[in-house]
Amino acid sequence: MSIAAKFGFSVDPYTPAIALGLVRTFFGIIATVALRKAKRRTLLTITALIMTAAAFGIGLLLMLAEEKVAKFGSVALLVIFTGAFGGGVGVIPWLLCGELCPIKVKI
Repeated sequence: MSIAAKFGFSVDPYTPAIALGLVRTFFGIIATVALRKAKRRTLLTITALIMTAAAFGIGLLLMLAEEKVAKFGSVALLVIFTGAFGGGVGVIPWLLCGELCPIKVKI
């Protein structure tokens, strides 16, 4: 059972997947701009803390699934979690791999 079905949303499975993919892409672009101004460790720490708080909140809202506030709050927290992942934890390790590998390995 998906999270959307647990909270009573009746949408096809492709719509949330596409929406979360767009959120991840948007925050990935923001992360590339933010990396020019902030340090990598700072950005990783901030996004990891946001992801932790959002995951904790989603867990609490799943326990309170009967309330209407939990329905929309869980969607908002899921978008925040995905945005934080796409804005730091999901992007920065790939950038580091590109910098650590020698040029002969890349070609």
